[in-house]
Amino acid sequence: MLRLLDSTLHFSRTLSFVTRKDYEKALTTQTQMTQIFCKMLASLKDENWAIGMMNSLVEDLRKVATSAKEGDYQLIAAIEEGTPTRMEKAAEVIMGLFRICAADT
Repeated sequence: MLRLLDSTLHFSRTLSFVTRKDYEKALTTQTQMTQIFCKMLASLKDENWAIGMMNSLVEDLRKVATSAKEGDYQLIAAIEEGTPTRMEKAAEVIMGLFRICAADT
């Protein structure tokens, strides 16, 4: 139950940051919310009710990461340094969800 409350808090914060066009912070809170959901999904073996919610979270995460990427002027420097970009960080979280779904079969 606490994870659900944390997830709701992160959702509200993400909406607030997106409204202010602070996509960097929105991406951070959206990523945290998706990671919390990932832990919840891992505990829901053989239950498929959360798949629709997962789809929405993944879609929102991708949109926020894309918006954060568009405002990133240091993207080329990050690539040259070998640090993960915002899209790569979002992809890692999405892959975590995929691994849970694949392991559940």
